Amino acid sequence: MIEMTSGTIAEVTGGHLVDGATAETVVTGPVEFDSRRITPGSVFMALPGERVDGHDFVPGALRDGAALAMVGRPVGQPSLLCEAVEESADADAGAAQRNAAYLENDPEGVGERVLAAVGRLARYNTDTLVAEEGLTVVGVTGSAGKTSTKDLLGAVLTRAGETFLDEARRLLAISDQAPAKTRRVAEGRAGVLRIGFTAASAFGVLGQLLGTLGRELPELDIELSELVTADQLALLGHDELDLALARPPVDPDVFGSRLLHSENLRIAVPNTMDLGQPGQPVTPENLQDVPIIMHSPTRARYFYDLAIRNVPVQHQNVVHTVSQILTMMSLVASGRGVAFVPASADYLHIDGVHLRELSDSREQVELHAVWHHDHRNPAISRVLDLLESSAPLR
Repeated sequence: MIEMTSGTIAEVTGGHLVDGATAETVVTGPVEFDSRRITPGSVFMALPGERVDGHDFVPGALRDGAALAMVGRPVGQPSLLCEAVEESADADAGAAQRNAAYLENDPEGVGERVLAAVGRLARYNTDTLVAEEGLTVVGVTGSAGKTSTKDLLGAVLTRAGETFLDEARRLLAISDQAPAKTRRVAEGRAGVLRIGFTAASAFGVLGQLLGTLGRELPELDIELSELVTADQLALLGHDELDLALARPPVDPDVFGSRLLHSENLRIAVPNTMDLGQPGQPVTPENLQDVPIIMHSPTRARYFYDLAIRNVPVQHQNVVHTVSQILTMMSLVASGRGVAFVPASADYLHIDGVHLRELSDSREQVELHAVWHHDHRNPAISRVLDLLESSAPLR
């Protein structure tokens, strides 16, 4: 409420200052009907209630700093006594009087007079601010939610609201863009793609794939999970993964797959070890009595089977069994033995290790893109089409 004197309020509302209330008292605060919310300089409006009558709380409100109490009957305290206003005298005042008639628990009409006076006071404040400050008036109507809407508007139209403005504009922009974004998601051009990958695939293939996706499908968000093949297939089956970079074989009745990359199987040798003829492929004979760091037959079954199919491994020579290529290369570097690894392990650049060819290597190491036949992510088809048309991954 604008700053006013009690005398001006009496003139505006058609009331009378009684019981020692002075016209020079300045009102600087809001109008409150709850005496517990009174602050210095505010106005207390006394209204009758179901169990208590606000007129009984006028003394306390004045003690708490109220500059003025608006009452519908004398209470023996400095106050503004509100009077009924004839409708013919003032059309706006008459409308306020009619609106106030809905007050319950008011058989004598004292609360009705107070509400009508507050209505006239509100009208005066509004007219003054419109004329002097260019105030914009927003009317809120409806059967429910008016108070909440009023409070929200009150917050928006403050400095806090100015801060919220940028966020509101962002939300509106998102709303405007939502239909187009939905179409792009349905077409597989946007959304989220959850990709699983084996540790060894990260040596070269994964980076190339992500680079291709970033260039061709920039609106597609990628979530990565490093997992062994068995765990990736399990998550595909539970719809917790969209695409797997995994090792064969897979069940063709459940999964689709496409070859992404193939490479030779190599043997990692410590630089301190003399193994066969320098510069020549390593033969099975060269591996007799040589300590071997072997793949786990359970956690790295693909590499385990591939190694024993290509090389007659002497199991008494196996000194360690591990599941990760990086661990193997580190053990080789420490001189613990040799290991069968994909050629891409050379990207690790482990000091003290070099890779040699195998003389009898008949099968290549394969990496496949794998997806569930019942997948629900339209981005998978888009990615597979992209891989089909792009250069092979190396």
